[in-house]
Amino acid sequence: GLAYGLTTIDPVVPATYYYSMNYDTLAEAITAMGDTDACTLIINSSITVGSSTQTIPANVNVQVENGYPITLDHNLVINGQFECGLYRAFTGASTVTFGAGSIRYYEPVWFNSSTQPPTTNGFAVGTITKNIAPAVGSPKGWVCTVAGTPGTWVSEGNL
Repeated sequence: GLAYGLTTIDPVVPATYYYSMNYDTLAEAITAMGDTDACTLIINSSITVGSSTQTIPANVNVQVENGYPITLDHNLVINGQFECGLYRAFTGASTVTFGAGSIRYYEPVWFNSSTQPPTTNGFAVGTITKNIAPAVGSPKGWVCTVAGTPGTWVSEGNL
């Protein structure tokens, strides 16, 4: 006959999801999430930062859906994991500071940017950005070598 063995598996704690369509501002969403472990804020509607600078804590991951950039009416600090495709993630005049480890790659299209390294916003050492319109003789991209706003960016070399 056949014998079957049972294996004990540690339970997986499911992530808790919050949706921007349920809040008027990021400030309200951050308050609602509190210190919930493994939570994700999905930006699936128009949303502003709020009435003052806001910090998204490290326990909150942010996923921006296409067509719903965050309006930067005040500065925003993102310390949790940030995910966004190759589309606009932010609009407005204030800045975003990405905490260490929140992003690995910076995409200029998140800010509808140009073919230069960032000149605003805050970045951690090791953040990489690519030239969105590469041409022979121009830089392939840049690496942040000193954290800051905007940090110090060094070319990866020309094409």
